[in-house]
Amino acid sequence: MVYRYGEKVETEQSHYDAGYLKILEIQKCWANFRSHYRRGNFERANNELDLIWMEFDVDSTDVDKLKEKEFNLKIKELSKERNPAKRTGLLFEILKEKRMFLGKVEKKQGMGKRYFDETAEDLI
Repeated sequence: MVYRYGEKVETEQSHYDAGYLKILEIQKCWANFRSHYRRGNFERANNELDLIWMEFDVDSTDVDKLKEKEFNLKIKELSKERNPAKRTGLLFEILKEKRMFLGKVEKKQGMGKRYFDETAEDLI
């Protein structure tokens, strides 16, 4: 409730926080990525990483945007590799690096894992 000029004014408030829903969606994509990655379905795994990037892109720095484009170029170049075993091995490594990069971006944006510090001085 909000008080305005001495009178009560009813306000509606959503029961859902958009930030929380965004984090849930990202966590779902992480789980899907891990599942596809473990099964060796690297194209689908990369699609999940791209979905995660779409969530981070708006708040990302220019350096992060450039690095993400570099990952996509590396993956595109792999399509020229004729040896399937070599292509699979390289794709495995690139996706691992891309996943670690996106994890760092997630943490920078405040959506990653945080640990409660009881010694923090700003606790009430």
